[in-house]
Amino acid sequence: MPRRATPRGLGPLHCAALHAFSSRDRQRVLALVDVLLLADVSPDEPTAAGQTPLLLLLGARAEPGTACDEEVLLAALERLLAEDVNLEAQDPRGFTSLHLAALHGLPRVVQRLLREGANRQARDGLGRTPHDIAVLRGFVDVASEFEPARSGGAPSLARFLRDPR
Repeated sequence: MPRRATPRGLGPLHCAALHAFSSRDRQRVLALVDVLLLADVSPDEPTAAGQTPLLLLLGARAEPGTACDEEVLLAALERLLAEDVNLEAQDPRGFTSLHLAALHGLPRVVQRLLREGANRQARDGLGRTPHDIAVLRGFVDVASEFEPARSGGAPSLARFLRDPR
């Protein structure tokens, strides 16, 4: 069956990944991703803008500070990791999956990507590492994930202001 893409080069898995970033429904996101992967949709196919489903899942098109559910992202991330996706893919800004997890303040996603072997020294188009992005955004807890001796540090002010509990 031929794959259809939107005028912007988005295939079905790209659209599912975009939806997953803002979704709160873990079960539906997993069902959607599973159906697409079982239908043999390529998990690493870039869009016309050079964004893979993994990058879209982690918020490549979302504004910094956009609300997302890290549990949903982690569940979908596991499905993509099982497909051996490229962790070093970069969007047009040079952001990798680790850059995006740092940009959006996702400490458990950062931990998972690092365990999977993502390059913590990758540089974006401006020469910044994922650690640099976390520091610039004020996510001290995320930044500490890149420095094992300092992990377990104080929660970030940005996270507290965004999600006070």
